[in-house]
Amino acid sequence: MSITVLEAMKLDTFKNFRLIAGHRGFENKIERVGILDYEYDKRIEGQLYKGQFEKAQFVISSLLFAKDDASLIFDAVKCLLNDKVKGLSFKVNRF
Repeated sequence: MSITVLEAMKLDTFKNFRLIAGHRGFENKIERVGILDYEYDKRIEGQLYKGQFEKAQFVISSLLFAKDDASLIFDAVKCLLNDKVKGLSFKVNRF
């Protein structure tokens, strides 16, 4: 079973969320949820950066891996796009 990004945004769980980009992706179908924690932390030796997430996943993250280097966020988004995830959610002003 899947729901669209728009349907997810209407759920109570996401009532305090704000869409900041990708309005054309409202109809993207979400099939799974993934947690982005350390996967793109370049300080971890031998860390793989591609293929960490599956197609149609909605990814949730604290972006903690980029706390000291915000440029890692751009690299992570490129990898997530390559993995064809359907959305990325993170807490704004966390750090």
